[in-house]
Amino acid sequence: MAGVVRPGPLFALAAGLIVVSSCQRGPAVPDLASFGTVDADVRTLLSEQLTALRAAPAEADHWGLLGMALEANGATPAAKDSYATATTLDAAHGRWWYHLGRLRARDGDADGAFDAFGRAIERSPDYVPARWRRGLVLLDRGDLAGAEAAFRVAVNLAPGDPAGVTGLARAQLAAGRPAEAVETLTALLARAPAERYAYQVLATAYRAQGRSAEADEAAAAGVGGQPEFVDPWLDEMGAYRRGFAAMLKDATALGFAGRSSEAIALLERLRAQRPDDRELRTYLAGFYATVGRTREAMPMLEALIRERADDFDATMNLATAQLFDGAYESADGTVARALAIRPGDADATRLRGVVAWRRQRLDDAERWLAEAAAANPTDAKALAWIGAIRMERKHAPAALAAYRAALGRDPLLADALVGGAAAALDAGAPEDAARWAARARRLAPGHKGLAGVEQRLAARGRS
Repeated sequence: MAGVVRPGPLFALAAGLIVVSSCQRGPAVPDLASFGTVDADVRTLLSEQLTALRAAPAEADHWGLLGMALEANGATPAAKDSYATATTLDAAHGRWWYHLGRLRARDGDADGAFDAFGRAIERSPDYVPARWRRGLVLLDRGDLAGAEAAFRVAVNLAPGDPAGVTGLARAQLAAGRPAEAVETLTALLARAPAERYAYQVLATAYRAQGRSAEADEAAAAGVGGQPEFVDPWLDEMGAYRRGFAAMLKDATALGFAGRSSEAIALLERLRAQRPDDRELRTYLAGFYATVGRTREAMPMLEALIRERADDFDATMNLATAQLFDGAYESADGTVARALAIRPGDADATRLRGVVAWRRQRLDDAERWLAEAAAANPTDAKALAWIGAIRMERKHAPAALAAYRAALGRDPLLADALVGGAAAALDAGAPEDAARWAARARRLAPGHKGLAGVEQRLAARGRS
């Protein structure tokens, strides 16, 4: 027909390219400036993420990774927006719904968090943290049956993850079934006897049953405990932290976790960036001291003290380094200077007691350790060390009293359990000895003094 232009192959190809281009265009990519002022390292990271995102703006994972980079460096509102955008795009997993649910829960949006965790579970049904986090949302909403069901699925999928087990026990408690909560928690503690947060929940369950003495002991065991969980998707966030403050926080967390070598490596990188930072130098030198690298620690600390004689932390770290180096007289003088800076400080007093113990000034050691324990009611170690000193002096009944006091503050302290068992045998209290040795076997089977105590108990049983 005249005047009609029929589409040919080139037109069809062009139309197809327009459609593909439209699909690739995806949501609008934010500008770096929209995230405000950030550290240079964070700016570099975000620039890299934005570059990847502009190349494929319709890819859910690029938006999710941008969200992780933002959240890891404190830009939580922008991270939530990025996760929300990622959930509008196609992904084969529930990771981005999961992270969106976490942030909604943090903001108090229970309905939004519940929905997000549900969508995460649809896509990744075996990801256990989505199950127990959804259980926590349900528990907060008062849906006890729903919460218990969510926690039971989490426990069935990962019986060794304490988050699901403690969540289940909390749901049982809230439903008025403390006996079931006790059973749930004691099963967990049989597998993980150092799980302090579980002891806190167990104390509540015991009190609900009127078992006051057991509740008090469980509460003491739970002091300082934080909920522990296994969450690989959240752990991935650490790879995206940048900037001095974030790296220092990571180093601190590594130190608390006993991963001193990794903490030192991170602190050394930070020191290369800020060689004159006093706090960082003090912190790094303290780590050197605790791992036995005293020849590196002491010159750094001495230089810090020359710069500022009233630096308490540097003085304490130097005393610790001297103690570990076997320079007990120097350590005594240094910790005395620390106490002159902060009279009556519990940590300094305890350190002076340990130094006196190493110098075999046992009366002074007991006195200072007792003062430290009185100044800090949560310090069980000072009392355990008093027990050890009394055992050296062949004063078993007095040692037993000190160990009992230590275990009253921390029933999970391995040194107090093993030392207390030995003192109990010497003082004629074999029941205490057997009970404490059994607990030590569960908590610290490799403790150097445990085998000797168990041999004595076995010999006593044979006789």
